[in-house]
Parts: sequence; C-alpha cells; structure tokens
Amino acid sequence: MKEHALKQHKGPLTEEHLEAGLRSRIEFSARWTDRVADSLTEIFGTTWFFLANLVFFVFWFLANAGTLGISAFDPYPYNFLTMVVSLEVIFLAIIVLMSQNRASRVADVRQKMDFEIN
Repeated sequence: MKEHALKQHKGPLTEEHLEAGLRSRIEFSARWTDRVADSLTEIFGTTWFFLANLVFFVFWFLANAGTLGISAFDPYPYNFLTMVVSLEVIFLAIIVLMSQNRASRVADVRQKMDFEIN
C-alpha cells in the first residue's frame, strides 16, 4: 500500500505528500462498520441527544404518574424503562468502543507516518 501511494506521486517527497498518504491510508482502511460507528458517535455525543433523552425521561415519568391524563403503562419502579435504558446503554457502549478501536488504528497509522516523516 505504501509503494502504491508513493508511485502515484511524481517529484520530491515532502511532508505534505506523506500527510496525503496518511489520509489515503486512513480512508482506505475504514470499513463500513467504522464509518457507521463514527457517524453514530457524532450524533450520540451531542447536547441535542442529551436533551432528547432528558425530554423522553421526563415524559415517561409524567405519563406514568398520571399527570398527562394517560393511564400508567409502566408504573413505579419503572421496570420497562429500566430495560429500555439498559439496552440503550449497551448499544451506546458498543458504538463508542467501535469508534475507539478505529481511533486507535488511525493513531497507529499516524505514528508510523510520523516515524517516516522524521
């Protein structure tokens, strides 16, 4: 892969060309699952996602307390809510771990490129 990136380049090998090679290596090594995990991590790591969860939980508590005129579908101690939140946490943890694994692979490629540049 290194030879392929370098063969395309004509002229002196500069830091910019090595950085372009780094970007192409990172993009080439990205699997579709990595791209999905990165996209989801970007969404889940926002204030809007936090606020959406907050609104959801407040609605759940008010609806099950009978204050919204809805009959309680998950009365205290909110067993169904506990299950839903547990599943959300499991999926969020897996997605974050997938993104961290990709970030680790990108850091390894960058470290190799830094070594080549220096």
